[in-house]
Amino acid sequence: MSLGENLKNILKNKVGNSFRNIARNEKSRMLFFSVAAVIILCIIGISIALKGTSKNNAFNNSVLNRESESLTLEMSNESSVNEELENAEVKKEYDNLYADYENALKECNEIISEYNLFQKNIEEYSFEGLPTHMDLIDSEIPSFDQFYQGSVDRDLLVKLTEDLNEKKAYMENTCADVSIIAYNVVVNDYNKVLNAYQAQMNKVSLDYLQGVQMNQREKNTIKKWIRDKWSRTDAESRIRFITNETHELAAIYLMALQIENPNKEWVMDRLLEIDDIVQREAVTKEKDPNGLLSLDGGYTSCIYFTTTSVKPGSVKGMGPVEKGVDGGGAIEVYATIEDAKCRCDYLGKYDGTLLYSGSYAILGTMVIRTSYQLDNEEQIELTNKIMQVFTELK
Repeated sequence: MSLGENLKNILKNKVGNSFRNIARNEKSRMLFFSVAAVIILCIIGISIALKGTSKNNAFNNSVLNRESESLTLEMSNESSVNEELENAEVKKEYDNLYADYENALKECNEIISEYNLFQKNIEEYSFEGLPTHMDLIDSEIPSFDQFYQGSVDRDLLVKLTEDLNEKKAYMENTCADVSIIAYNVVVNDYNKVLNAYQAQMNKVSLDYLQGVQMNQREKNTIKKWIRDKWSRTDAESRIRFITNETHELAAIYLMALQIENPNKEWVMDRLLEIDDIVQREAVTKEKDPNGLLSLDGGYTSCIYFTTTSVKPGSVKGMGPVEKGVDGGGAIEVYATIEDAKCRCDYLGKYDGTLLYSGSYAILGTMVIRTSYQLDNEEQIELTNKIMQVFTELK
């Protein structure tokens, strides 16, 4: 092979190799770029995927957070509801206990108020040894809110309610006992006065006295009272009724006592209270028209009096004793009712005769006499005036 051909082949081979190298390099470059592009695309895809995942995770996290918050809120609300329900149950329980306590407290104070009013209405009777007043009970139990915050022991409230119920029962028994005691005290007083009254009524006469109910002598002894139930109104009315009866009997008894054989000074003082009576004079042993002074069955004293209705010159005598019954009248006082009745029986013998001296009537153990010179109406009026001043209690 010639040099030219060798050179030609060498150039050909180099050119061919160059082209082949170039071709090969181009392929490598294309492959590189392809790979790079793929890598870049992968990176971009991965980046995009990562961003999407991040967004999805953020979204999911947001959803989860909201769900968590919602769950937490629901749990909080449920807890709050449960707490409120529990609080409501506690309040209901406490309110029921407190209602029982308030009711017991109210009933206790009602009994105390009734008792205090009862004592006030009967305090005029001065019952010794009886309590005169009870203090109302104040509540120291807190309201529910105070109870709940302070955690007051509910068992204490139950115990206080039980104590109040026991106190109520005790006070009811005490009040019943007091009412019975008070009633029996006035019954005892009544029976004492009744016994004295009945004994005194056997010693005097009130038959001609106006305004005195003679059925009093028919009163019977009152039995003592035994009750098992407190009633302020019932006890109070019974006490007042018996006390009024006692006062009436006592008044009649004292009146009957003072007109049983009174002394002459008492009689003369009472006669002074009658405007119609002008003069009065008591008899003496030396000056006694009837001669009955201090005799057995005779009068213990005798007081003659003159009146404005009998003219001074119409009857002879210098004074009431000398003028006698004719001058106005006389009060003959006897030791017993029997002696006074005997005197009236004697005077009655002359009724309707010329020796009739005027009216006569028994009051206590006295014989009240009025002048025949007074007409019937004047005699009755004067007799009633004398009886009125003689029976007045001072």
